[in-house]
Parts: sequence; C-alpha cells; structure tokens
Amino acid sequence: MKPSHTQLPWKANGNEVCGIADCCFNRDKEDRANAELIVKAVNNHYKLLEACKVALEAMGHLIDDVGGNAEKGYSEEINIIKEAIKSVEA
Repeated sequence: MKPSHTQLPWKANGNEVCGIADCCFNRDKEDRANAELIVKAVNNHYKLLEACKVALEAMGHLIDDVGGNAEKGYSEEINIIKEAIKSVEA
C-alpha cells in the first residue's frame, strides 16, 4: 500500500515547508524561494494533472473533428502531455 502524503494545502514558513521539509542549507533568500516553489508545486499538483488530462481530451476531440492527418501535426504535443501524466501517476 502506497503511503499518503501530508494533507494539502501546505504552507511555507520561512525556509520550512510546514514542518515537512527544511530547505535551510544557507538560510537565505534562495532557500525561502525553494520552500515557496515546493509549496506551489505541491498545492497545484492535482489541478495541473487534471488540466493535462482535460487538454489531452480536448486535443483528441479537435483532432476527431478536423480528421485526416491532424494528429500527425500534434503528435509531439500529445506525447509531452501523455508523458507528463504518466510520470505523475507512476
């Protein structure tokens, strides 16, 4: 069974991410920025994952509507979105 993470939303308190991670190597502005980035990434994780899934579905509908070789023109973008989803859900 996969362990669950600490309940969201997380908060940054200086260099610390609500007691979960301490980003204080030098205790400077960069460490605080790292803590804030971690908090933003974690708190928006599920929204971004859902946005990728919605975008992938929308692209599929658009390709179906246009037909023909439309998918070939977007295969790289589709693969980027699929890989992002796959890496998050792994």
